[in-house]
Amino acid sequence: IAASHKNEILEKIKRRESGATVSNFYETRCVKKSGEEFDVEFTVSNYHFQNDIYTLVNIREITERKNSENAIKKSEEKFSKAFQSSPIAIAIIVNETGEYAEVNDEFIKTTGYYRAEILGKTATELQFWVSTTDKNRYLEQLKLKGYIRNFEVQFRMCNAEIRDFLVSAETIELDGKQHLLNFILDITEQKHAINTQLDTQLRLRTLIDTIPDLIWMKNKEGVYLQCNKRFEEFFGAKEKDIVGKTDFDFVDSKLAEFFRLHDNMAMEASKPTMNEELVSFPDGHSEYLETIKTPIYEINLNLLGVLGIGRDISERKKAEQDLLESKMKLSAIVESTDDLIWSVDATEFKIITYNTALKDYFKNGLNITIEIGSTIEELLPKDSVDLWYNYYTMALQGGAYETVYEVVSGSKILNLSFNPIHLDDKIIGISVFGKDVTELIKTGKALKNSEERL
Repeated sequence: IAASHKNEILEKIKRRESGATVSNFYETRCVKKSGEEFDVEFTVSNYHFQNDIYTLVNIREITERKNSENAIKKSEEKFSKAFQSSPIAIAIIVNETGEYAEVNDEFIKTTGYYRAEILGKTATELQFWVSTTDKNRYLEQLKLKGYIRNFEVQFRMCNAEIRDFLVSAETIELDGKQHLLNFILDITEQKHAINTQLDTQLRLRTLIDTIPDLIWMKNKEGVYLQCNKRFEEFFGAKEKDIVGKTDFDFVDSKLAEFFRLHDNMAMEASKPTMNEELVSFPDGHSEYLETIKTPIYEINLNLLGVLGIGRDISERKKAEQDLLESKMKLSAIVESTDDLIWSVDATEFKIITYNTALKDYFKNGLNITIEIGSTIEELLPKDSVDLWYNYYTMALQGGAYETVYEVVSGSKILNLSFNPIHLDDKIIGISVFGKDVTELIKTGKALKNSEERL
């Protein structure tokens, strides 16, 4: 007998000899001649022979059985530890009745029930199932396959909260009965995050498709990655038919090369670039686009491609053209008159614009070259400077008015009209129209003298 078990065996023998009731079966460990310990099972029985009592001891080695039992015990211990410490809710259900045989701590934590409230009850009795349809689909799959994999379902918790789960189940045998081992992963937060991300993407996509600008994205090779509905109108194709193709698949090679050139310019500049381009749409109309192309990068800062935004500036271009034509017409009118026309700023009264008649007046009459920015002091005699400051100040303070001005030399008499120039309710300058009324005044004086003589 092994030393660790010797006292136990001796005690059992003494009790047996004393007539005490002891088991006829017991296990212990023995030692071989080599010193190796092994497990044995003793079966002890008494019998009478010729008025004597004999004890029959049957000794059987049970090392393999004990090893198997120990292995099973360790396996069960490991399973129990894994079962209870798992971060995933786990439940063992009796197949025949659907009752919960055991649940782990995470299951209790997740559902909010006490273990005693769960064991012996079914999911239906605990009102876990939110949808009868989901319950029937679950049972059908289990019946058809004998297992469940990643079955998405909603369960009702103890506090009536509805949460999302991913369920997998496997059939196992315990104590001679079929059970279902359920792994229940709570995916409520993940699903909420996914739904939030999808909602954000949907809102962003709606925003992009609602914007009246053309928006598109290409990779470094000029292959389209994405575009909005307005851009679909430009190519006359749906996004799914545009993605994966290049400009050469939709426009002539000259225009495609123009687009590609500006793509490369933006990527090489590593900053947004802008250009204007006249493009034609499939329905036959044309638009002037102000196109901004911006290089885009991946998270690791590797160049991904270019983002393009094209804004229709046709109306602006037309307004600019109309304004230019209007300026040209006005300039032609201003330049064709012999009257003196000019404007000054509202602070220092420096020359902003002037016509040829005024230029010739100063050049031919006063031998002064008038320029943009010329001041009163540079253009007029000292004794006239204060008078002209007064003219301009009166226009700023009192608004439009007229006066007659006689040139110092007496060679000209001008009728002057001063008008403030307004921009957004602010005076930014003064325009002056000077008409030569010398002859008219001389004629009037002559006529008056003639009338007086008569």
